[in-house]
Amino acid sequence: MDGNTIKPEDFAVPEPSAWRPWLVGSLAALAILGIAIGLMALLGLFRPSQTESGAKDLAAALGLVGAVLSAVMTLIGTVIKYSIDDRNARQAAVEASRNYALALQAEQRNRIEAAIRAVDLLSENNEDATKSQMGGALLALVSLGELDLALSLLAQLWPTRQATPSVAEVILSAALKSNSPQTQINAATVLYKNASQIQQAGYNIWPALDLEWGTGLHDSCRLGLVLAAGEWLKSVAGTRPARLADPALVLYQALGDPYPSIVDIAAACLRPLVTALTDDGNTDFGKDVLTVAQIKKRLIKLGRESSTSSYGRTFESEIAALYSWVNKETTPTDPSQSA
Repeated sequence: MDGNTIKPEDFAVPEPSAWRPWLVGSLAALAILGIAIGLMALLGLFRPSQTESGAKDLAAALGLVGAVLSAVMTLIGTVIKYSIDDRNARQAAVEASRNYALALQAEQRNRIEAAIRAVDLLSENNEDATKSQMGGALLALVSLGELDLALSLLAQLWPTRQATPSVAEVILSAALKSNSPQTQINAATVLYKNASQIQQAGYNIWPALDLEWGTGLHDSCRLGLVLAAGEWLKSVAGTRPARLADPALVLYQALGDPYPSIVDIAAACLRPLVTALTDDGNTDFGKDVLTVAQIKKRLIKLGRESSTSSYGRTFESEIAALYSWVNKETTPTDPSQSA
């Protein structure tokens, strides 16, 4: 049910029938009384003899009639009590449902008002908003479940450094964990367009725990993520000394993706990297240790010496150019040339 259309009447329980319990109780009482009278008539208790024994029979009959009437009255009282209790319970249920619906409406209004205030705070004309206020507004949208709106605003604020990387990481992580394929794709797109900001001083903001590769994400989302990882690798290619950087682990895991295009791009990014580095190079990624030799072995197993996609060919040539400084620094100088 859409929260914008919730009304108290949607949760209302039908009003109890006031006459049905009375009718059932009355019919049951009449049935008991009729059976009792019939049995007494059959036994001749209504035609007692004029003897002393007949008087005793009449007294017994009257006692039986009294007991039957008492039982009937007890039954009627029980039915009445049940009817009252049932009506009270149903009315309480109706009231609770109405209160619940009103609470949902109030919550939805609060969500809408909070989203409006956040958008107003982040509007281009509001020059008084600080970076922390903007970040708080974006995180408030995430907590309200407005992930698509938060992503849309992040796409505008992150390139201009108005949103901090830590805020971006929270938004992107939440979006990738959502059940909406479109939200996942939007998150990957924002990350790809801002991949140069993934690497920070001493840490990264890749929106997955332990740099894991999420094969359960939508195909288009994973494609955006491998493109982001490729751009991330380009952004750290000039880091000295040359080593396996964090994006290498993401790309290495992407080699096991079921989507061939993703594998092609990941391999294209890694080939020039392992060419520039020595086989004994390695990087400790917490619980994992990745080596250049491992990557080479995996690439050989794939049996792909060149990329088949335009994205892959572009990445391979650009990354090879970015790592060309490694070969120049490690190539011994010719003494004859220096002389």
